[in-house]
Amino acid sequence: MARKTEKDKGLNQEQIKTIFLNYINAFKNNTEKEDEIIEWVNLIAKNDIVKEKIVEIINGLNSQERLAIIKVIKNIDDSLLKESVNKIISDSECANLQDVINKLNLCKIGKNIIKNPVKGVLDNLTKEDDEARFRCFLEFVVNNELADKAITAIMINKIRPLLSTTNEEIIFSLKIIDKLKDIDAKKKKMIKIILDGLDDNDFDDEGKKLLSEVRKKL
Repeated sequence: MARKTEKDKGLNQEQIKTIFLNYINAFKNNTEKEDEIIEWVNLIAKNDIVKEKIVEIINGLNSQERLAIIKVIKNIDDSLLKESVNKIISDSECANLQDVINKLNLCKIGKNIIKNPVKGVLDNLTKEDDEARFRCFLEFVVNNELADKAITAIMINKIRPLLSTTNEEIIFSLKIIDKLKDIDAKKKKMIKIILDGLDDNDFDDEGKKLLSEVRKKL
């Protein structure tokens, strides 16, 4: 019936909503039938009117609700998937992002889809607004190897001012830089000039070692 729905006959909007939500509840509560349920959703979503209503329903869900059914969303529409991943990453508390990325990886969501919202968060991230989130998010990005050339450039711009502040900030920045793999030549030169101006004697043995390693990397 859902597949045969047309504007003037078949299922109405409320019926489509009820059917889809029933599928979603079944998906959440019966992991053994996940693939079967996804196949059912794919089948009914082949109808443009039904798909339009499904997209409307999903757009009304919060980020955690979308994350719970991301495997279903992945099979409905590419644009909806990208928008949902963007919302999930942008809205999530940093402390929860590792669980989020684990779920996305488990559902085989491509890194390119994940990197776009990561870039968006970084663009608006400042140490002054929220230092804890600033530190947490930068560590999250490098620990999950999400830094492509564009993201790396943003991160370098964010942490460069820290290299001229306290030892604690410098060590934090060095740890981030040490894990970045795609720093362009111009930024490498800029960082090297800053690091060469630091006095090794201002750091403990561990700090000296890290400083030396990052200098060699550059």
